[in-house]
Amino acid sequence: MYELYVSTEENTEMRMAKIERAAHLQKADQARSYMAADRMAASEDIFVFSFDLQKPLPFSKLTTSIAYCKRNLYVCNFGCQDFYKNISQMFVWPETEESYGFQEISSCLVKHTFHVN
Repeated sequence: MYELYVSTEENTEMRMAKIERAAHLQKADQARSYMAADRMAASEDIFVFSFDLQKPLPFSKLTTSIAYCKRNLYVCNFGCQDFYKNISQMFVWPETEESYGFQEISSCLVKHTFHVN
């Protein structure tokens, strides 16, 4: 009896996971089609760009002993792309200098906007 209950519960979870995955893929396709339409609408009068903040990336692999280096250094990476002029910029900074909060991201967006215009 217990095995049947576990099996049924696992099947239900599997079906729900498949439904959620299909919905996610459908939303991703829709977002790609919207982005393609926006890219085509970019012109001298319409400013269209995208941006992406990657998760913090571990810096180089260090060969020092564990006693010397207790913590990895992470680097923040933020990219912007202008679709009309096809100009891309990557903003990279170590997390020890700045975090990746609202102020840092908005500073990157302002720099990118002034750079492409």
